[in-house]
Amino acid sequence: MAGFNDYLENAILNQILGGVQYTAPSTLYIGLSTGTILDNASGCVEPSTVNTGYNRVAISNDSTSFATTSTGTKSNLKSVTFPQSLTDWGIVTDFAIFDENTNGNLLMSGKLLHSKTVEVSDILSFGIGQLIVTLD
Repeated sequence: MAGFNDYLENAILNQILGGVQYTAPSTLYIGLSTGTILDNASGCVEPSTVNTGYNRVAISNDSTSFATTSTGTKSNLKSVTFPQSLTDWGIVTDFAIFDENTNGNLLMSGKLLHSKTVEVSDILSFGIGQLIVTLD
């Protein structure tokens, strides 16, 4: 289960208490990490994108991708499938949601229920409902 990182928490607080407008991105980018991601976004270690097949996966930020909720919990309504690995990506332990395909702000992150060793030719995929985000 994932939660908001400091960047997004501060953006929301500043909007609600102070009127500083935050505009949610129309596209989100799901990434992987071999390091434990902390609330301040440190520890995020994505696999290299150079000749490895790794790239963040784009998902539209709308009600077709994430259902409306009244429970404080959201999950994906579409599968998220990463490109086939061309090299070993290492042991993936966390996932992250960014506002840009490269660099950008890390908005949310969470620990995978089961770490996954991604080897050559693997295809890592999250099924519907497997990426769960809550407000913490």
